[in-house]
Order: sequence, then C-alpha cells, then structure tokens
Amino acid sequence: MPIIGEEKPKTGDEKYTGGETMAGKKQKTVEHRPSILGRLTGKDDAMFLKNQYQEILDERLDEIQEYTRYLEVKSGELKDVWAKIPAVKKNIEAHEKERAQLYSSLENILTKETDFEHKMWQTTQKGRKVKSITVKNKFKDSDVDEMRYDSMMDYLEQYPKYHSKSSITEIVSNIKQKESDIRKETEKYNALISDYNFRINTFEKDIQKGEDKFDAYNKVRKEGEDKVNNAGYNKGFLRPFQTEQEKAASTLDLFDHQRIDQYKNTISRIKGEFFSDKKKVFTDMEY
Repeated sequence: MPIIGEEKPKTGDEKYTGGETMAGKKQKTVEHRPSILGRLTGKDDAMFLKNQYQEILDERLDEIQEYTRYLEVKSGELKDVWAKIPAVKKNIEAHEKERAQLYSSLENILTKETDFEHKMWQTTQKGRKVKSITVKNKFKDSDVDEMRYDSMMDYLEQYPKYHSKSSITEIVSNIKQKESDIRKETEKYNALISDYNFRINTFEKDIQKGEDKFDAYNKVRKEGEDKVNNAGYNKGFLRPFQTEQEKAASTLDLFDHQRIDQYKNTISRIKGEFFSDKKKVFTDMEY
C-alpha cells in the first residue's frame, strides 16, 4: 500500500475536481509583436505584463488543481485504512470471548473430574509471575481470564495424569488455537493503527503544502492584477477607444480561475474530516 509522501500528482487526461481535463487547455497568453506604435502607446509593456502574469497564474492554478486531486486520492486511502480497523477489533473481541468460554469449560471439567478447587488456582498465583500477561495497574477481564488459565495449567503440570484426558486435551488445544488467532488479529490491528498514524501525520504536512499553494497564488495574482491594470495602455486616454477584444487581450483572463474557491473549499473539507477527533482516537487505540 503506498504511503503519503512527495510523489508527483497524476497529470495527463485524468479528470480533476471541477470537471475539466488538463489536456488541451486553452492558451490564454496572446501573441504580440512589439512595434514603434506599441512602444509609444504603452501597449508593448501591457502585453508583456499580461502574458508574463497570465502564464504564471495559469501554472499556479494547474498546480492547485492537481494537488487538490492528489489530496482527494490520499484522503480516500486514509478512509480505507480507517474502515478496516473496527472490523479487526471486533474479530479480536470475538476470539477473546470464545477463549474465555473455553477457559470456563476447562475449569468446569477440572472441578468435575478432579479435586481441583477454585481456591487452588488463587493460591498458586501468590508469589508467582503471571506467564500470559504483563501485570498492569488495572486488570482487564481478559487479563483475569489469562491468570485463571495459567493457574489451571500449573495444576495440570502438577498432576499430568489429568492432562492426558481427551476432554481436557481437546480444550487446551482449542485454547492454544484461539490464542494464535488473537495474536494474528492483534498484529494486524496494530499494523493498521501504525499505518494510519504514519499516514495522518504526513497528510497533515501535505494539507499545509496545499494551503501554502493558495497563499503563493494569491500573492502573484494581486501583484499581477495591480501591474497589468495600472499599465499606461490600460489606463491611458486611448482606453475608451479600444474595442472589447483589444481590452480583453491586454488584461488577465481569470474566467477559469473562479474555480480557485472550489479547490480551496475541497481542501478545507478534507482537512476538517481528518483533523478533528479522528487523529486522537486512532492514536489512543493501540490494542
């Protein structure tokens, strides 16, 4: 499974947020040949500034467009990992419940078929280290069950003749199989948690990069609009006499740039989905 990093976002004919494709986009810079008249009227400078900032802004918009798609893909991958974790946790809980039932069955058989008493396994726990668990300040139910099992196994070691009984042997074998199932599911669970936490920490940086792209775009756009709109040709006495086509040719074409708000909203939505309670929940869910 790929990990979030510095990989290059997909380009080409793939469809991006907003519905457009990257291939075959309209060229917005305008071909212009400098001339003496153009120099005198300031048209040469206006066209130079228009083409220069138009090209930069179009490139920045394309980058934001591609990066938004990149974040959407990574968002989907995070959601896939998120969706797997609860199911694995339920598997662990189901195996633990079945193991606890097997513990009870073993205890019932020992009590019924031998002189094993409930107090005996409590007594054997005194002064000994529990084999199956790491002692904690607060025991879970599964920890107590494992202590019961350790005591019963101690008893069977002291009286091996009972260990050979088929009914006891079968239950002990089933318990060992359940423990193997629990270990496998726990490893899978913790691997998913680790994978998610790594991804979410890296994804936070990716989101920041996306937000930085908007800051860079806005800075260039403001600078470009100021310079182009204030060029002599676009503010001079000839402006009222220019055709609409001439006016459009010497100013920035920002029609497609209206989508910038859509991309920004998409990134804000993605950020809100992953950086509220979910990050903390998964960090705290180590099994």
